[in-house]
Amino acid sequence: MLASVLLDPEGEVVTALGCYVEVGVRLALDDVGTGSSSLLHLRHVPVATVKIDRAFVDGLGRSRQDGAIVRALLSLTSDLGPGCVAEGVEEPKQRDWLVAQGVLVAQGNLLHRRLPPDALEVLLRDGLGTVARG
Repeated sequence: MLASVLLDPEGEVVTALGCYVEVGVRLALDDVGTGSSSLLHLRHVPVATVKIDRAFVDGLGRSRQDGAIVRALLSLTSDLGPGCVAEGVEEPKQRDWLVAQGVLVAQGNLLHRRLPPDALEVLLRDGLGTVARG
């Protein structure tokens, strides 16, 4: 249901999201390319970032189809303006492929393991220290 209300450009939800954006909230569209994250949302919702689903990142370097899909999504995000985050980067070959395509932001266990909330608070307060570069 939420997905359908986001497709109404003059609906209350899209209007409310626009108000949040006006006061500095940045919206991310998660799981782009799968499930209910329709590309139509990019037309009406004031999205700052799209997150490319790990289902496509997983096949990078092995699957020609996944590479083509990720390149298409990167092209869309570049042309439409929102930033891009690649989810589920677990292997150096995935990271290297994404870097070669110009992806600047990614998340996944290769870059940093999941943290409990108290450890995340320390990380955000004190800084990352080191970055996994392989």
